[in-house]
This record gives sequence, C-alpha cells and structure tokens, in this order.
Amino acid sequence: MRLPLLLLLFALSASLTAQRTITGTVTSASDNESLLGVYILIKGTTSGTVTDLDGNYSITVPDGADVLVFSYTGFATQEVEIGVQSVIDVTLSEGTNLNEVIVVGYGEQKRGDITVALSNVSSDDLNASVVTSVDQALQGRAAGVTIMASSGQPGAAPRVNIRGATSVTASSDPLYVIDGVPMVTEDNSNLFTGGYQFSSISDINPNDIASIQVLKDASATAIYGSRGANGVILINTKRGASGEANIDFEVSTGWQAPTRVIDMMDSRQFIVMMNEAAANDGLPADWFSNPDNFNFIGNPDDPELQNTDWYGEILRNDAPISEYSLSARGGNENLRYFVSGGYLDQEGYQKGTGFTRMSARANLDASLNDKLTVGVTTFVSRSNAESTIGDNSLYGVMINALAADPTMPVLEDDGSYANPFNYYSWWAFENPRAATDLYERNTITNRYLGTVYGELELATNLKFRSSWSVDYQFLKDNLFYPSNTFQSIRGGISGEAQYSSAESLTWINENILTYNFLLGGRHSLDLLGGFTMQENTRDFVDINGQNFATDVLGGLELASDITDGGTFGTGWGLKSYLGRINYNFDEKYYVTLSARADGSSRFGENNRYGVFPSVALAWRLSGENFLATSSWLYDAKLRASYGISGNQEGISNFASRSLWSISGQFAGTPSSRPDQLGNSELGWESTSQLNLGLDLSVLDGRVNFTFDYFNKSTTDLLLRSIVPATSGYTTAFRNIGEVRNTGLEFSLNTVNLTTPGGFKWTTDFNISTIENEVVKLEQDEQVQGDGHILQEGEPLGSFFLIPFEGVDPQTGNSIFTDLNEDGIINNDDRAIPRDADGKNLSIWPDYFGGITNTFSYKGFSLSAFLQFSKGNYVNNHSRFAQEQVGWSFNYGGFFLPYGNNTQRVEDNRWRQPGDQTDIPRASLGYSFDSDGNVIEELPQNWQEYSTQWLEDASYLRLKTLQVSYDLPSALFEAIPLRSARVFFRGQNLFTATDYLGVDPEVNSRGGNSVLTPGEDFGGLGQAKSYVFGLKVGL
Repeated sequence: MRLPLLLLLFALSASLTAQRTITGTVTSASDNESLLGVYILIKGTTSGTVTDLDGNYSITVPDGADVLVFSYTGFATQEVEIGVQSVIDVTLSEGTNLNEVIVVGYGEQKRGDITVALSNVSSDDLNASVVTSVDQALQGRAAGVTIMASSGQPGAAPRVNIRGATSVTASSDPLYVIDGVPMVTEDNSNLFTGGYQFSSISDINPNDIASIQVLKDASATAIYGSRGANGVILINTKRGASGEANIDFEVSTGWQAPTRVIDMMDSRQFIVMMNEAAANDGLPADWFSNPDNFNFIGNPDDPELQNTDWYGEILRNDAPISEYSLSARGGNENLRYFVSGGYLDQEGYQKGTGFTRMSARANLDASLNDKLTVGVTTFVSRSNAESTIGDNSLYGVMINALAADPTMPVLEDDGSYANPFNYYSWWAFENPRAATDLYERNTITNRYLGTVYGELELATNLKFRSSWSVDYQFLKDNLFYPSNTFQSIRGGISGEAQYSSAESLTWINENILTYNFLLGGRHSLDLLGGFTMQENTRDFVDINGQNFATDVLGGLELASDITDGGTFGTGWGLKSYLGRINYNFDEKYYVTLSARADGSSRFGENNRYGVFPSVALAWRLSGENFLATSSWLYDAKLRASYGISGNQEGISNFASRSLWSISGQFAGTPSSRPDQLGNSELGWESTSQLNLGLDLSVLDGRVNFTFDYFNKSTTDLLLRSIVPATSGYTTAFRNIGEVRNTGLEFSLNTVNLTTPGGFKWTTDFNISTIENEVVKLEQDEQVQGDGHILQEGEPLGSFFLIPFEGVDPQTGNSIFTDLNEDGIINNDDRAIPRDADGKNLSIWPDYFGGITNTFSYKGFSLSAFLQFSKGNYVNNHSRFAQEQVGWSFNYGGFFLPYGNNTQRVEDNRWRQPGDQTDIPRASLGYSFDSDGNVIEELPQNWQEYSTQWLEDASYLRLKTLQVSYDLPSALFEAIPLRSARVFFRGQNLFTATDYLGVDPEVNSRGGNSVLTPGEDFGGLGQAKSYVFGLKVGL
C-alpha cells in the first residue's frame, strides 16, 4: 500500500512544481482606469481567466507556457512573454483589434483576414435593448439590414431583410444559424393573427448570446448554398472558459406603454360634427341632437353625456415587464462550462396580450486528451404568447377601437357588454373591451435545441469535427370564444373553441475536415471540406368545436358539436457537400474560394442538385511599402467578391410534384381529383451578387470605416405560370422572373475622446441605401389585393392607388384624378404613386441606419442609440376608418355614422370657402331637399385605396437608452462579490415623425409579405419601455 501512495504523492508534488501562478492588473492607456472583463489566455491553449472589477487577475500557468494574450473589446490585443515573471501588469490601448476572432460560416477568422462583407453585433448591444427576441435587437445596428416591426404584440416577429427582398413567392427571410445549427424559423401557429406572425427566434434567450454576425455578400453566404440567398445571421451563444467560476445574476423590472395613442373626438365633438354634416347636406343643424328625431344620438351640452375613451379602455400605460437571469461560467483545461437559466414575464400594453418564457442552457466542452475534444450544447425553453384577435379581423381589438362610438358604454346597466349594433357607429362589429376580455387565445411553444460533437486532431493542423444536432418544437394553440361574444351571437352558436398542435423535428449531421499550414513564413492556407445531411418532419392537428353548456370551461371535450378536425404531415430533406479555401500571402494578398452542392427533396428529379460557388479577393494596402511610413494609417484593405447562392425556403415541400386532393364525395362515393401539375425541371432560385468593399482604420485604430457596394440579382424566381386550359389545370410552378437589389453600405466606428481623468466617448454609425427592382415577370402588371401591384421596372410591394389631389378650397370636396377619363372615380383609376421627380413612393426608404453614442466616466456609463429611416411610405389604412368626416349609411332614412373621427378631423376639417386643408367638409354623403328627402347620393369624399391615406413614414427614434453605474468594490469588500451594476434601460422613448398613425414601422396588413407590405390597418404599435435592474457577479 505504501508504494502506490508514495507514487501518488510524488506525482502530485511534480504536478504542483510544474505550475505557477501569475497575477497582475490591466488598465486603459488613455485614462489609467482598471478594465473589467479583459480576457487573458495562455497562448496555444484554451486556458484563461478574466479581470475583476478592479482589473485584477490571477492565472495558473503550466511549465513551458511562454505567452499570455490579453484581449478586450475596443482595444488592441496584446501578447506578453511570461519569462520568469510572477506579476504582469498590462496597459491596453484603444483601437481595432485585427487579431479578434470572428465567427464565419463553418469556422473562424481573424478580423484582419476577413475578405467578406459582414456586420458584427456584440452582446453589449443586445443587453442595452428591452426586447423579447434577438432579431428585434438587430434593428438599426447592422448596415444593409432592414427590420420592420409588424406588431406590438409580445412575441410577434418583425420583417427582416438583408440587402433587400429577393423573392416573390418564396421566402425573403434570412437563414438563422444558432451555434452552427441552421434553425427552423417557420411560424407554426394555426391561429389567425392578421398582419403578424409569432417569432420562433423569440424562443432563444438574448442573455445567452455572446455575439451575432450578419453575413451579407455571396462569398460569406455561398457556403450555405440553397439557403444563403437572403443572407445569414450567425448567433453564437456563450461557452465556458478555463479559470475560476464566474456566477452572474441579473434582475430587471419595469413597465411598458404605447409609443403613441391617436387622439379621438369625444362624444360632444362627435355629435357636433354629425350635425355639421347634416347641415352641410341640407338637413336641420340639430339633426343628431334633437330628441324628437329618430336619428337622435345625444345632446352635446348634456353634462352626463356618455363619453367612452376606447383607446383608454383597451390600452394601458403601466404594463409590467420583469426578467431574471442566472448563469455560471468557468472550467479548467479539461472541462469548460456555461450554464444558464432565465425567466421573462411581459404583459402587453394592449389588454389581453402577454408573453412569458422560461429557458435553460448548458454548453459543455471537454478535452479528453491533447487530440480529442468533445462537447454538448443543450437548450430548452417554454414560452406562452397570449393574444387577442389580431389585425384585419372584424372582431379584432384595435380594428374595432379605430372608430368606435364614444357614446357607447363598455357595459350596460345589467353588466353585459354593450352591443355596437345598438349604438351609432357602423364600423364596430364588436365591443373593443369585450374583444380584450372574452376572447381567449394562447400559443404555447416547447423548444429543444441540442448538439453533440467531437473534434479530433488527426495530425498537426489537421482536424476532423463531426456533430449531430436536433431542433425539436412542439407548439399548441388554444382558442375559446364564449357564448356572449358577438362572433358567437352572430353565428347563432353558444361558444366556439379550437385546438391546434404542430410538432416539428429537424436533425442534422455535419462532418467537417479542416487543415491549415504556414509555408515559408509568408504563405498561409486554410482548407475546409464537409458533408452534411438534414431532415425536417412536421405534423399538424386541428380540431374545432361549437356550442358549450358553460362559458367557464372551454375544453373541446365539452363542445356539443365537433365541426371540423384534421391531421396533416409533411417533410423535406437536404444533402450537401461543401468546401472552402482561404489563402493569403504575407498577410497582404487574400483569396477565398468556396462552393456548396445541395440536393433538396423539394425540387424536380431533373434539377434536384445545385452548385453554389463564390470567390473573394482582398488586398491589404497598408502592408505595402509605399504606405509603410504613413503614421496616420493603421489598416487599409480593399475587398471584391462574386458568387451565387440559392433559395429553397418558403415554398411547398412538394411544389415540383403532381398532387391529388381529396374532394369529399361524388355520387355517395369518396373521391379524389388532380390538384397540382408537377414540374420535374423545377429548381432553385439563384442569387448572384457582386460586392466591392473598403476597410479603413486610422489613428491607431481609433477611427474605423467600412464601405460596401453590392449588386444582387435573383433569377429563376419560383412563380406560378399559366398553363393551357386543356391540361386540366390553370397554373404550375416554374422558374421564371428576376429581381434585383443594389445598394451602398457605410459604417463608422470612432473613439472620439479619452481623458486622463477617465472620460471616454465612442460612436458607432451606419447608413445604407437599397434600390429594389422587379426586372422580369412572365405576366407583367399583376394587381395584388386592392392597393398593390407587381410590375417590371418597379420595386416589390409597389402601391397601386387612386391619386388624391387634395380638397377644393371653395367646396370642401375631395378631388381625385380620373385617370381613365370615364367620369367615375373607382379602382380603374389606380396608378403607382410618384413624387414630382417620378420616384416610386414605396416602402423602400431612400436611406436608413443608426447611430450609437456611448459616454463613460469611471463607473458611470450612458449609451444612446438613435435609429432612422428616410423616404419610406406607409398606407395609413386606419385613417380610412377614422377620417370619414360624417359619412353615413342610409337605412331607409335612418343615417348610421360610419364611426368616430380623430381630433385631427376636429381641428382641421374644411368648414368654409377658402379653407386650405387636406380634410374635406363634413357630409353624410347625400343631398337633401327642404323636406329632408334624399335628392341624390354625393360623390364620395374618400376612396379606400387612394393616396389620400399614403404618408411619408420617415422617422428618427431613440431606440434604446441605457444608463449604468458599476458600484465601487470598496462597498462590498466583506461580501464575495466580483462586480455589481445598477442600470436603467429605455426602449422607443422618443420618435420624431410626421406619420399620423400609431407607429411608422407597423406593417399590420401585409405582415411579412413582399407583395402587399406597408399597410397600417388597426395595427398595434411598438411598446415604450422603462426598465430598472441590477446585475451582480460572484
């Protein structure tokens, strides 16, 4: 027994003598202030630590360790030889870190070696925002990325486009890749929401994210082949690091409110306007206030006149929001870990809405020996989105509140909800408060993302990595409308319910071989090759029931009648081969070649595989001798790339197949019939892209400039083509058509001022332009809905509206252009709206971007992020309901007002000859004789689909404001705290815009459609948020 014990003690003693501890402090060169969170790494290993609140660190290094690497965001990386030192103090200088490692598709590169166009968003940018979803936090922070909020519904997905929209029927959404795994981002909810979709990206906890890279040009995206045409968003979550365990806890709480509420007329103003309309048309001036008249609404001078503020009834200024996050990070050379848990509870500022999310994550990496590393990534979440009936529904909340009668109470004397049909607004189909209180809808999503991998070093610099990943989602919808909702009453039923579920399973296997070497000290070569397989299956269940004995319970088992039910299953598969070569000579001349071959089950048997190549070149000018003496120049690099990527997203899994459908019974016998004509030649949409760029860094990296020009053309659009009627079909999918996007992107990052006293001011700025054009269609001038058109030579989503010329100052009547000169104003007079220079007035802005200014002084920090967009137009369809100026329906001499009007109508409508205004006179829409008989129906002073409601929605918005203070360590010397920070975060605190609606970003009617975007019809604007919090580190 003694010999083994002696051997163990000897081994332990040898181990201890082979290691030593190095300590030190890291400070900033500009102000000599300590730096918190500097990462110290033993070069050539994964072992490291971070500095504490006072900039101190302690690291144990093995015998033979030569160099420590100090890196920190916004500072140049510094390498220090260890030698015999036991104390190493380091001073870091601010500037661009060319050695910073950036994640790219299937790998990593040093920032200085990047040849592609990408934008990087840090975790600090994410943490400064009050958002439930990662994609919301990207808005305005990445050049070339347009993000528009579709709704203020908590958990709703924004519309995200990278360098424009590329497709008509397929998806224009980017590909999201989480820790290397392409994520399924479809909205599987079966609930009707109108203009928005639920975001599956909101399943991810933003607090878990380390960084985000937005890949934009073809050289960056071609490695993702048939899914890279719309750009790629790489989301990298936090992982463990060698060193002492760091435990962080963050808690925040606050409230949310509407960014804007439309001021409406009160009851007195409403009745006065209706009387004015009657008088203008020839009726007595007290037509609606005379109690002897059957059109009596009320006495405007009655102090007890009912006056309901409907927006005040359905919206609130104190909707609570709270979030809690706990994480632990640490490890040693053999095992590194990051584990976290989070909980979010957000109540929407519209009553009846909310979003909760619970999540947990465990990222583990283990070095089994010096050749083999294995690891797992595990993430689970459960979210619950509570919603009301959405936009564009007759029974929706905001829709019914648009023009609801202010003289109608919320509740009748017997406690029942007032019926709009018993009052004086044709517009409302449902009592808005009943819509928030009675209509129960929720969507519960359970999500699991998991990866297990192994990486083996086969030889020096030759590594093989294999991984298996799973993305599992189970979503269920529950809906119950009790018997006292007017949807049930008018349907003649005693309540209705719906249960839907969607189960999605994606698995992916990736096998990647990499090899890199340095030849002669000047030639660097990185090689990558891989094979991947992916499969997705989805199964849906939908059951509907009616007639319930009680309104208390809405389970389908209590329904007297099951009216509908069904199941549906689908799936797709992808098999791919990929490769990339990165070469640079003397860190001055760079070449990147990449290609991917994808085989998809979605396409025809004769066109199932596609190859997507790319090439990128870069020249580091600053490495040339003729610039070597330029003291002001830190780095300069020219970039050029060209490549092809594809798009297979957003189309049917069986678009290339001939399909049959079940069509009920024929002569008492179950039957089926042909439903879709197949196309064995159907293939990918292909996007070719040219990118020219310049990266410039001056003044020791304190000023950094990036410029990119891109020309992006998508051909072989997946469109329905008309086929001869003799085929028995009307259309079939074909590859026809072309869309082009061109644009400029400009980014600037500067360290403006640093002082010895500890003050620092930095700025991040970006601005972009995009021109979108439909180049080719099989059938030109396709009218989309009532207010849009798809036309060659014009942008996607072009408006198609009747021109509104204004209001005649003498008569107060609206003037519309009779384009076809037939004497009638109707939809045949629609045209694409243009400005005086002929520019199409579309949703596409002239330019957009954002600017962040960050100020810090000792422990204090203030960061303000302004987002802007100029020249984008929105069809404010809500005004069509809110600015009818007295127009009424004639029911046999009883005139029912269309609805209430805005305060803007009260203040600005035409009242007498000579008035200059864009709001016409008040009118019921008819002329009357002296006996009150209708003479004729007057030309309408409004047209629903006209430029009367088209508005410039340019805006400047204070998107986020963060103020924080790091408490001095002296305050908690007796407490084992590593750090403590208190903070305030504000979101959407201020908006400067001429837009008259609730939110210049809302896209409620078109949702994510590129064919009918830019309509605000009863949309719910984004929330204004105020949040206070505390973050402590142990």
